[in-house]
Amino acid sequence: MKVYRITARQSAEDLSGKGEGRWNSAECPALYTAQCVSTAVLECLAHLEADAAGRYLHPPDLCLVTFELTQPEDVTELHPETLPADWQQYPEACQRYGDALLRQAAHLGFQVPAAVCPHDKNLVLNPGFAGYTQAVRILEIEPFTLDERLLG
Repeated sequence: MKVYRITARQSAEDLSGKGEGRWNSAECPALYTAQCVSTAVLECLAHLEADAAGRYLHPPDLCLVTFELTQPEDVTELHPETLPADWQQYPEACQRYGDALLRQAAHLGFQVPAAVCPHDKNLVLNPGFAGYTQAVRILEIEPFTLDERLLG
């Protein structure tokens, strides 16, 4: 199974999952990936900074990282009806929910609807899973430039 991430070049090979996100607090590392490249682009855009006029600041040195998950059977799918009611609003409940799953370390990761497009899926990978380093393999790192029309 292939998954994708658009990130700054200097962190392309970092699989540690440091930081926090919708589904994890800083205490529970998680690596965010997308099921398709276009969803990775939307996620990248959702996290870009904007100037005072609301124009996106062009991120330097982006790259597309393609991963292979060698144990896709160890990814569990979370259905919208099982998620916190307001999961798209980035509530603390999402972090508590994700942290509980990550601490259990029973799965390589969990698949959730992408907040930027709930018809698409993101995979939140768990560095605490036994065998994580063998199950998550970088296939390719390539330079990636966002289309200027998206940056407005």
